[in-house]
Amino acid sequence: MKFRDSGLNFGLVSVVGHWTGAVLLVAFLASAILSVFSEAALDSSQNATLLIALITAPVFAFRLYWRITNFHPAPLGGASPAQVLAGRGIALGMLLAGVVLPLMYLAKEIFAAGYNWWLTPLFWLGVFCFSGGLVLHLYGAYTHTFILKDNSLKRLAGRKIDL
Repeated sequence: MKFRDSGLNFGLVSVVGHWTGAVLLVAFLASAILSVFSEAALDSSQNATLLIALITAPVFAFRLYWRITNFHPAPLGGASPAQVLAGRGIALGMLLAGVVLPLMYLAKEIFAAGYNWWLTPLFWLGVFCFSGGLVLHLYGAYTHTFILKDNSLKRLAGRKIDL
């Protein structure tokens, strides 16, 4: 596997970044939700959420930088140009959310007294919007895998795809 993306395949940095980012963001959101609903382990779950947020934001900042500065592989098979633009817009929005949501969580925890009245609802609105993007992203993965059958998921798993 090549280090950088090519016209047909994702490179090592994109593949590792995608799956690492997916695990980190799911862990961050699960920990944030747990810290709200778990009164008994509030301090420990908040500390874990803060730690995961401190790791997640730089990883997604790098992923966003990498996606903007590197070539994105061409779409495979039957996707229309509108679907490609929508998919890339959703992916870009999810990358931005991976930077903004952890930073917003950190800010709402650090500035708990003065700004919490508007940072908390804004954070949860962002989580809601990210969740909508995640559902659309998973629907796109389902469509590519089971309807179009165009090996897009194999390509993002690091396999070499030929046309």
